[in-house]
Amino acid sequence: MKLLLIGSRGMLAQDLIKVFGRNNDLILADKENLDVTNELATKKFIEKEKPGIIINASAFTDVDEAEAHKEEAFLVNSLAVKYLAETTVQNSCLLVHFSTDYVFVPRKAEIMDIFNRVRGFLRKDIKNVV
Repeated sequence: MKLLLIGSRGMLAQDLIKVFGRNNDLILADKENLDVTNELATKKFIEKEKPGIIINASAFTDVDEAEAHKEEAFLVNSLAVKYLAETTVQNSCLLVHFSTDYVFVPRKAEIMDIFNRVRGFLRKDIKNVV
């Protein structure tokens, strides 16, 4: 079974590569060959590679940079995970997602602003935001 490891140049992924070993069934993806913040590119990549399991070890982990670049951090740590989850359902594969160890909780107004800039979401789209 093919295993797709996203964020393959990160620390977690490097340790996972040691566990799984490099073989033909391990597909390595990082921001150079897969932009997880691009929904269409993510779907096409997964449809092309046809993995049975996707491990998402990609994340925007630098806390100071995340606060300085909120939109980019939101794209990588939130919307990209949504794209992966939807695509795994559509392609009948399993998604294993690792989150960051620090939770940034912006004010609801900031979330609305980010949503509006990124996707043009409506207020009804974020009813479950903390």
